[in-house]
Formats: sequence, structure tokens, C-alpha cells
Amino acid sequence: MEKEKIIWMTSRELAIAAALGSLNFAASAMGLVVPVLPAVAWDVGSAVQPIGAMASGPIGGIIIAILASIPRPVAVLNLCAYIPMCILYALCYYPMRNLKNRYRMPLMGLVVFLLNMLYLLPIGVWFVVYFYKMAPPEAFWPLIMTFVVPVLLDAIARTAVALVVLAVTPGFVQPTWWSRWRRKD
Repeated sequence: MEKEKIIWMTSRELAIAAALGSLNFAASAMGLVVPVLPAVAWDVGSAVQPIGAMASGPIGGIIIAILASIPRPVAVLNLCAYIPMCILYALCYYPMRNLKNRYRMPLMGLVVFLLNMLYLLPIGVWFVVYFYKMAPPEAFWPLIMTFVVPVLLDAIARTAVALVVLAVTPGFVQPTWWSRWRRKD
């Protein structure tokens, strides 16, 4: 008896990952930003990462992260930050996919916000201080305090975009990757 092959990505998930990753790539390559405060700008393309990873699963999140990182000036930093974050978006959203909207919306908003604040901020500053050596190690905590406001605004924007997409198109974010990946032996 032959084992059934695992379908790693459906054409729908691949299309979502390619479309949203390309949107992120294009926005980054063209430099589309929204000025928020003096010396603080919000990257328009990064808003689609959470919803894309949640809709297309971890492999789609990796595709989105790679496409998002290519045009950026510090691609290694972005790859190291975006790939795990997109995988975490997909893994955190999957258990809440069948919840009612009144429970799913706040939970998803909390997950997106916390992943941005607790993951991007320390990882980004760590790379600046220890990997690229752009600042001395004593500057780690002062840099985190400096970048709190920009990362907070980015987290709020990503959360808002994800919640609006989920509210307007609830059928768009229906991941099926886990049920396909499990095998019944």
C-alpha cells in the first residue's frame, strides 16, 4: 500500500503568498512609506505580512518574508526577523481559526501586536548592536527605548490592517495546512 503524498501548499496558498509577498516587495522597492512622526515612517508593505502568513501557512510566510527582505538595505536582518515572525503568525493563528469572530478578532489582534512588540524590537536591536556592531553593547537598552515608539506604531498599523482584512473578508483567512500535513498512520 502506497503512502499518500503530503500537499505542502495549495495553489490558493501559493497565490496568496506570491501576491502579498510581491506587494511587500514592490512597496519596499519603491520606498512607499507613511511619515508618522519626525524621523519615524511606517513601511506600507509590512502591513500585509501577518495576514499573508495567517492565510497561507508557515511555508507561505517564509515566501512572503523572503520577498519582503530582498529589496531592503539590510536584508539579513530582515530575513532573520521576518521568517520566524511569519512562521509564528501562522502557528498562532491556526488554533483560533474556528473561533467566533468576537473571540477571534481580539485574540488575533493581541497576537499580531505582541509578536511585533516582543519579537521585532529586541531582535532588531540585537542585530544592530551585536551582529553589525553599529553600536557598543552598552547601547542595547537605550536603543530599545529609542525604538519603542516606531515599533509600537508599526505594531498598531499591522494589527489594524490584519483586523480590517479579517472583519471585511472572513473567508480569506482559512488555513488548511495543518490538517493536510498531519498523516494518519
